[in-house]
Amino acid sequence: MSGAGSLQTIGIVGAGAYGAALALAAARAGRDVLLWARDATAVEAISRTRQAPRLPGVTLPESVSATAYLSDLLAADALLLTVPTQSLRQACEALGPRLPADRPVISAAKGIEQRTGLFTTQIIAQALPGARPAILSGPSFAADIGKGLPTAVTLAATDATLAQALAEALSSPAFRIYHSADPRGVEIGGAAKNVLAIAAGIAIGLGYGESARAALVARGFAELRRFGQAHGAHSETLMGLSGLGDVVLSCASPQSRNFAFGLALGQGRSVTQAAGGTLAEGAFTAQILAQMAQAGGVDMPIAERHDRRARGGHRAARPAAAGRTGTGERVMAGDWSDLTKRVARGIAEVRKTTGSDLVAESEPVPLAGRIAQPVIQHRRRRAEGTHRFVLILPFGEAEVRVELDPQDYAALTREMVRFWNVQGPEASKPPVPLAQEAEQDD
Repeated sequence: MSGAGSLQTIGIVGAGAYGAALALAAARAGRDVLLWARDATAVEAISRTRQAPRLPGVTLPESVSATAYLSDLLAADALLLTVPTQSLRQACEALGPRLPADRPVISAAKGIEQRTGLFTTQIIAQALPGARPAILSGPSFAADIGKGLPTAVTLAATDATLAQALAEALSSPAFRIYHSADPRGVEIGGAAKNVLAIAAGIAIGLGYGESARAALVARGFAELRRFGQAHGAHSETLMGLSGLGDVVLSCASPQSRNFAFGLALGQGRSVTQAAGGTLAEGAFTAQILAQMAQAGGVDMPIAERHDRRARGGHRAARPAAAGRTGTGERVMAGDWSDLTKRVARGIAEVRKTTGSDLVAESEPVPLAGRIAQPVIQHRRRRAEGTHRFVLILPFGEAEVRVELDPQDYAALTREMVRFWNVQGPEASKPPVPLAQEAEQDD
């Protein structure tokens, strides 16, 4: 590969907002673009209207061709994969052995594969052994790229000559790409900043204010640097666009899906509600990031705590000004703090006794009346033939809900009742027998 001139045709896998934005950026750089979308209807709409369904307000030039056939991209000089990290392996395997050897394959995903703990260029190298992996990352919103607003990112590959050629081929006056030979540093910056963005969103959602956000981001970035250094990342990479630059953008704007997800969690919404149908990348990354940090002896308390929160763990105490029950009555700070501490102690006891991995919700909801003992909700989904149990623990005007699997039901309720001392230490059976439970359909 002699340089940018040999990279005339760029294939892009994924026609979502970011894929369409990068297609537009490549076209502005003078490249021909093949844009693959899974949905044939979307391909037809792009070809007919020159509008990208997920990136409204911009027009794709004629140099961008949409296709529903992945095989069409095999003729491209380089590929850009804009699918989420957890789908990256599947996309690579779909390209499979038909991909010509020595073809540059660039990941635009920001995450770590949960199942394997691999970074994105490692996934590409494993799934496409003949490819030349690279990573594109940095502070960039699809809408900004689409509008042609000034944006700067980093493209990295272990082959510095390849990284430079790819950066030159895709750069334009409004889309500046810096090249690097440190793909690991670029990958870690993009992955870890998503977790920090969720944490920053939670802090703002809880009403902790800008000073708390600044402290959290600063200490969180220190964790990111420790993790990066433990994995061989270069310090200058972490302090650059793909590290510090992306942290600044994602932790400060609701345009960031990870920040918006954390904000919704902090405001009291469940994980499902906060996700809005698509879970943010950082929610997948948080767990594996925390596990890798613990395995490597890297101190990352913020990442570890917000791993639990992003997966639906117990919520932190709200300030008095922000905390309310579902009935609209104010909950004082002391009440929230006491509630969440008791939930944490209760769940820890149940986990220790039963070995169950439980998810607790401390979201306050309105109660019809005072409940003197825990209540078990049993819901059966007739169509699926599945059962769902929810243990409800009342605390005055608020309640805590703990979802449990059927096999955990008896042991969990017995230990929870014993720990919370609702019926006294002699309690040895669930507070509400299954025979007395009302069946509900979800």
